[in-house]
Parts: sequence; structure tokens; C-alpha cells
Amino acid sequence: MELLAINHLQKKYGGVVALKDLSMTVIPGEIVGVMGANGAGKTTLFSLIAGHDKPTAGEIKFDGHHLKGRSPDQICRMGIARTFQIVRPLRGLSVLDNITIAVRFGDSRTTREPEIIKRSHEILENLELEDRAPQSAGTLTLSDQKRLEVARAVATGPRLLLLDEVMAGLTPTEVQDMMDAIVRLKKIHSLTVLVIEHVMRALMKLSDRIVVLHHGELIAQGTPEEVAANTGVQNAYLGSSA
Repeated sequence: MELLAINHLQKKYGGVVALKDLSMTVIPGEIVGVMGANGAGKTTLFSLIAGHDKPTAGEIKFDGHHLKGRSPDQICRMGIARTFQIVRPLRGLSVLDNITIAVRFGDSRTTREPEIIKRSHEILENLELEDRAPQSAGTLTLSDQKRLEVARAVATGPRLLLLDEVMAGLTPTEVQDMMDAIVRLKKIHSLTVLVIEHVMRALMKLSDRIVVLHHGELIAQGTPEEVAANTGVQNAYLGSSA
């Protein structure tokens, strides 16, 4: 059974159609990449899934349950967590406090303070941020802030993790470290991952399957190899001569 099912999803902003009749599924344990140029509808898709925006039409179901009418916090507690393109840690708090807040208010399975602290340290260790635990979040490098953003999402206890350009602005070495961390987190926490990324090398290597959006429409999906060989994708993003 699919973990996420999207049927005929549409989102309009006035006369602008951000998503048009989008249907797709994600099965448990997959890493699914979402590919598309700026304005293709990728982040809009994440906002609709996470409850930060409402569809104009269509439906989204998570583990068989409709998400319509649910608030972001309710959707989070159902098991969906997302990151944002622009990281906004609680800058005046420590790295550890950023995580404990996410555990305390997102993961209803962990309620006792010793368990909260233990789980927070484990997540920091998973992201190789343990040595930054007492440091103020506002003083972290971009790479560490990106990892903290992922750590905060994981700390809420999700089954489905939505990663929105967590590798943007990183060096090649940092990109590889983030890829390794995502694979590690997926295994440790039994995650299903939906990832938006403009670093194509990383997206192709990381994803089991890729869906391609173009002007709000799904134009292709399949394995990375199938998508790379797709004529429609080549014409849309590489030019017809590709």
C-alpha cells in the first residue's frame, strides 16, 4: 500500500496555476526525487502536503487518511515532517534546545524528560552535530544549519520526510556528507523520503525514483536512468538538441 497518494491535485494563485492535475504515489521506504526548474511547483507541492497551504482541487492521502482540513501541527503528528529552503533555526537557543523542542512538541511517543534528552542527543549524533550541542544555533555555518534543519524535522518522529533543497549552497564534499546523512537517517529511523534538489548529481544518485514537474504538470517519472533518457525531460530542461 502506498504511504502517500496524491490524486488530481491542483493549486491556483489567482490566474496562475502552480500545480495542474497532479497524481502520484510514494510507497514506504522509497527515496523519491522531485525534479523541476524554479516555478515548476515543487515547493508548492510540499506546502500542500505539509498543510501550509490548501489545494484548489484534488486530494492528498497519507497512510489512507485524508489530509484535507488538517493543520500543519496535526499533519506533523500524523508523521509528516518537512524542511524549508531558507533555514530558520531558533538562533538564540542552543543546538540541543532546537532539537529537544522538536522532540517535545512533535513526537508524542516521547514524553519523559530523560527520554527527550536521550533522543535529542541520538539525532544530533546521527547528523554529526553532537559536538555542536551547546553551541548557539545562530553561530553555525551554513552546512551545519542545513543539518540542524534536517535534525529538527527528524526529531518530530516522522514516517515521511520532505527535504526541500537541503544541499543548496553546499560544497561538493558537504553535498556528499548530506547524502550520506540522508541514507543513514532513512535506515535508522525507517523513513520514506521525498526530496527536492537542484544538485542533479546528488538527486540522481540518491533517489530510487524521480518525478519531474514542468509548469505545474507531471511530465515524467521513473528510475533516474529512465528520467535521464526521457525525451520530454531532455527537451524541457536540456534543450531539444540533447
